[in-house]
Amino acid sequence: RWVTRVAVDPTNEAVAYVTFSGLKWKSPQPHVFRTTNYGATWTDISGNLPDAPVNVIMVDPLYTNLLYLGNDVGCFFSADSGYSWNVLGQELPIVPVYSLDVHKTTRKLVIGTHGRSMYTMELGDLVPVEQSVFEITSMQGSVVLKWQTESELNNLGFYVEHGIDGIYFNELAFVKGAGTTAITQSYEYTHHSPVSGTNYYRLRQIDHDGSHRYSRTLRIDVKTPDDYQLAQNYPNPFNATTTIQYRIIESGDVSLTVINNVGQVVRRLIAQHQPAGRYQVVWDGRDDQGDEVASGVYVYKLQVADFVGSKRMLYLK
Repeated sequence: RWVTRVAVDPTNEAVAYVTFSGLKWKSPQPHVFRTTNYGATWTDISGNLPDAPVNVIMVDPLYTNLLYLGNDVGCFFSADSGYSWNVLGQELPIVPVYSLDVHKTTRKLVIGTHGRSMYTMELGDLVPVEQSVFEITSMQGSVVLKWQTESELNNLGFYVEHGIDGIYFNELAFVKGAGTTAITQSYEYTHHSPVSGTNYYRLRQIDHDGSHRYSRTLRIDVKTPDDYQLAQNYPNPFNATTTIQYRIIESGDVSLTVINNVGQVVRRLIAQHQPAGRYQVVWDGRDDQGDEVASGVYVYKLQVADFVGSKRMLYLK
């Protein structure tokens, strides 16, 4: 088997890629492999590439999860270290590609072909947000989502989306991105009111130009409490607003009040009949007259049917 190119990750010498032409093979075989342990083992990353001789592969010098590949039918790129491949560019003809190089300063890709001259391509819009981690965990009836990016380019942020069937999703929140950076970024979001049973989550990453891409969809089974619940407010301490969540298991007259350190009710947040379900309310640090309260420790108290619950919170101006 003829090896056509070996490319080493410029930031990690344990990671390397090797390509094969495939000429004179009797049956289709993988053309591209990746190692992460100095060649002790190799993984086929040919994926969805066409079954054609591969002539060249290179690792982007800045965004090392981004790979460029030339074969006998054109040029391709992968934004996830070879797990999936896409056609590169719109104007490149179907022609064997034998040479690839990236100009680090201008972020231009130079493509050398067989008999059809050379081409250049701007890579500014190609480099994606390189998401390396996306995980979810269930914690006391809530779901915590954590994700991490190895690098970002023009990243406006992430929409966190939730669904109950894995098909239809609703937006839960927007988490601001880091713009353009080659430094690892970590993100976290807590969904405080998942449904009891199966929940699905995904991220919709959006660039400043409006283009977007989805993460993979994750599934988690959540068992919510089968009793009345009053959650700790968040954030706590707070200096602007804080959110209080609670759960009632049957319809009834609900009272949610904020009490100061001498036992006076300073704010009646809820005083109405509500059906069973999860609820949340935001307190802005003001009393019933609209005046800002003093800094200090306050108690919020939930009363419904025979249930009475209370928790402390700290307000700081």
